[in-house]
Amino acid sequence: MKAVTDTRTLLVEPDVKRSRVRLLVTIVLVGTIASIVWHYMSGFYFRLGYPRSTFLFIPRDHFNDWDNLYIYAQDYLRGVPGPFGYFPFAILTAVAATVLPMRVGFALVIVLFLAVLVLMLRGWVVDCEEHVLTRVQYGFILVVLSYPVLFALDRTNIEMLLFAFIAGFFYFLYVRESPWLAALLLAAAIAFKLYPATLLLLLLAERRFKPLVLTVVFALGLTAGGAVLIATLGHYSLAEVYRMNAGGKDLFQQTMVIGGGGVQHGHSLWGLVGLPRILRHTALAGWQTTLYTVAAGMIFLGLAVHVVFRETERWKRVLLAMVPALLLPFVSADYTLIMMYFPLVFFLNAPRVSRWDVAYVALFGVLLVPVDYYYLSVYSPGVSISVIVYPLALLALLLLAIGDPQRAVGDVPGGSLSEA
Repeated sequence: MKAVTDTRTLLVEPDVKRSRVRLLVTIVLVGTIASIVWHYMSGFYFRLGYPRSTFLFIPRDHFNDWDNLYIYAQDYLRGVPGPFGYFPFAILTAVAATVLPMRVGFALVIVLFLAVLVLMLRGWVVDCEEHVLTRVQYGFILVVLSYPVLFALDRTNIEMLLFAFIAGFFYFLYVRESPWLAALLLAAAIAFKLYPATLLLLLLAERRFKPLVLTVVFALGLTAGGAVLIATLGHYSLAEVYRMNAGGKDLFQQTMVIGGGGVQHGHSLWGLVGLPRILRHTALAGWQTTLYTVAAGMIFLGLAVHVVFRETERWKRVLLAMVPALLLPFVSADYTLIMMYFPLVFFLNAPRVSRWDVAYVALFGVLLVPVDYYYLSVYSPGVSISVIVYPLALLALLLLAIGDPQRAVGDVPGGSLSEA
């Protein structure tokens, strides 16, 4: 099996990749620094306070996505029913984390996430530069000045574990070519949060039926096994665990969807189309959620048909499989934008130069910088123009990728990772 690095330079011209990376780095550097200055002036000179003083969530609430989950898991083991909204395998992971002190688990999750991200950037993004110092500078900017990375770290959400699982899936699918490990890691991601199941489209499009079947089997096994283990550890019946899980999901639905709490710092299509209702504080009708569910399903079905039967470029397949997972759920917090690093890496290594290359880079760049310069409402839930800009950028990427078909001769889909 030939290593990926042996063929990479034959597939993407170094100057092309260098041009893409430099533009991306410039957008992130300028965009995030400008936002930092803007919020600093808003908070310290104009005394505007939260939310105008920061592009992150409530400062006193930082790290609480991890802390609250850890505390709920501890209480669960003590016999206190928990309002878990996650799937059983994610709950089991939280329960298992309680064998370590809270801050130790917290640190391990952050180290794992950053290590995976840095390795990915080093191997597939900044490698186009010859000088070590330049590579370090670019990597620093794409990690430390990346809005979704900063948001994920500030919340310390378990989305960072999901990121590691999906990175492993791509690595073992295209680099080490181990169908079993690729399937296991994607299954773990799906068993954590359902939405990575959209990546099954990639396996179906490339006719990788073995890992496709294995992923489904492993995901079902991890879900069932997780449910049994958390029931056993908590001394509850499976029916009681199910009721607790359903109760947590209902609470989430009432607070984040119906109550509009999930709109702030979000980028879902639901938040975009429902923004007028939220700003007017109009009650949500049941038919609206039903209509959105049907519409989102039809959008995904259309994208699935295109990915499986029409799309030939791998980076676009990855993009069209990943974006629906971020755009179509009722709630999609900005820390999930870390997942856009995967289609970004494939794009930067794509051999075909499109006339829309600059537009692609610009749209990816927008998703990596804070854009909450104007608040439509500073009151709860504190909605800024970011809830308009990000979903529009995601939609633009989808439409541009679909409307920009491959015309170059000799681009063969279905090879190694470098054949992005």
